[in-house]
Amino acid sequence: MFKDLKSLLPRVIKSAGIEAQVEAFRVKQIFHEVCHKIMHRELAARVKATHFRGNILTVASISSLAMREIQYFEEKIIAEINNSLGTDVVRQIDYLS
Repeated sequence: MFKDLKSLLPRVIKSAGIEAQVEAFRVKQIFHEVCHKIMHRELAARVKATHFRGNILTVASISSLAMREIQYFEEKIIAEINNSLGTDVVRQIDYLS
């Protein structure tokens, strides 16, 4: 009689037409987790994923050092995000400073 919420959620998201928004939120959330895992805590705290569209994740920071760290780890960050999602969703990171 009762259905598992986890099995219903994808269908509800699709019917509500918010798939792209949910995916963007998830990509930004995983980006934050990955940064805190591979970067120094203080630098990771200075970086923010601002939006995700068309397979491009845009990040911003007021710290040039933090941005250089993201650029250095870009391939690893993209790979970890895609691995977490189980598909190649992110193909590129753009930078705002």
